[in-house]
Amino acid sequence: MTDSTMLAKGLDYAVQIMQWVDGKEHLLAMGKILLCTLFLGGP
Repeated sequence: MTDSTMLAKGLDYAVQIMQWVDGKEHLLAMGKILLCTLFLGGP
């Protein structure tokens, strides 16, 4: 494997991790909104 291939794989991996973390944050926010809606009886 060449250095450029390693670099490309590393970048791809980093992007996947960032997207995964972003997705987790999004789920967390959705969960909080859902909980607040349930507890407060919604809008």
